[in-house]
Amino acid sequence: MAKKSYTDSLMPELTDLPHFTEPVSLTYTYFAKTKRRIDISNPCSIIDKFACDALVKSGILKDDSYEHVNQVIYKFGGFDKENPRCELTVSLE
Repeated sequence: MAKKSYTDSLMPELTDLPHFTEPVSLTYTYFAKTKRRIDISNPCSIIDKFACDALVKSGILKDDSYEHVNQVIYKFGGFDKENPRCELTVSLE
């Protein structure tokens, strides 16, 4: 249920992205709401799974296996109380 809801909400954001045929690198930059200590892989790993499924469903990626996604990076972007978020950057490897 959560995956479908996330995918449905993300699909409109993906309409203008190119379709990649070469391997890509995915970088997730996490901006926390508070200064409470957090393991950024906890939210980023779930976001990654759901985002990859949406990228495949939209046709941006053919698949999310190692042949198409050969690097995934989680980064801490700092604190943003007003707009906590996780930004995804897709780049050619």
